Amino acid sequence: MPKLADDQPIRCSFCGRTKPDQVTELIAGPGVYICPDCVELCNQIIQDKQQREAGQTPPMAERLEQLVRMSRELGDPGNDYLLLGEGNTSAAADEESFFVKASGACLGQIDQSGFVRVSRETMRELLEHESMTDDEIADGLRRATIEPGDLRPSTETFLHAMLLDLPGIEFVGHTHPTALNALLCSQGAEEAVRGRLFPDEVVCCGPESAWVPYTDPGLPLARAVGGAVDDYIERWNAPPLVIMMQNHGMIALGETPAQVLNATAMAVKSARVRLGAAAWGGIRPLSEGELDRIYTRPDEDYRRRLLSRTDSSRG
Repeated sequence: MPKLADDQPIRCSFCGRTKPDQVTELIAGPGVYICPDCVELCNQIIQDKQQREAGQTPPMAERLEQLVRMSRELGDPGNDYLLLGEGNTSAAADEESFFVKASGACLGQIDQSGFVRVSRETMRELLEHESMTDDEIADGLRRATIEPGDLRPSTETFLHAMLLDLPGIEFVGHTHPTALNALLCSQGAEEAVRGRLFPDEVVCCGPESAWVPYTDPGLPLARAVGGAVDDYIERWNAPPLVIMMQNHGMIALGETPAQVLNATAMAVKSARVRLGAAAWGGIRPLSEGELDRIYTRPDEDYRRRLLSRTDSSRG
């Protein structure tokens, strides 16, 4: 074990926090230290990997409760992400189905009864259609609904079905934040949201956002988003964490509710920064070299994993 100077703090080799100021305990190993929080995170990562390899997902009731909590946070009026019945959310239920917000439900007050369980296979079949009339879409969504009742799935169920089929994506949140829509509804919308401005935006939102020009909601929008996602995966070899839609809003997606909440919160913060920077000559995005450095740093990847289990609303 290397000997430290008397005034040199002992740090966790993974998160960098020091003892005793930031952590109470550190476990020593050959040339390294690790704090209890990082031990717990490592155990969770191993457990999650084992569950994925075994094809296991959390029980439906637990997954639905996670979706409810995430949806209420996105719908909290204090966040200014949406109003009234705006926005929609979804989560994988199992290999055959997913939950999606019912049409007309309000995310801020939603509970388990505000979601509909939908067949993945039926939605995949519907997505194969080149075009559908409004009546055909309504009939298709009824057929896709498991345990049908008075509720019907959101019009954007096509979009959620496509995104939840992406590798590693278990939760999706679509919102219309005021600060962000101020940019997305501007004459220079694509340029206004292009690039990354600061390291935490890269960590929470990925190296860039997928971009979708304005498209009619429903099946046409799902197809447009699918094309943008394919282009993104070709460039970055991974699904996007954030999708920007002109004159519409944003989509955040991730493996956990925390990833969706953090990506949304950070994208909205970035929008406010961009609006403020416009008064001082415009934004100064990170250079390609600066972006690549942050995106590929091992410590930033570790922090990304840590934040994926701690949403920004809870510190």
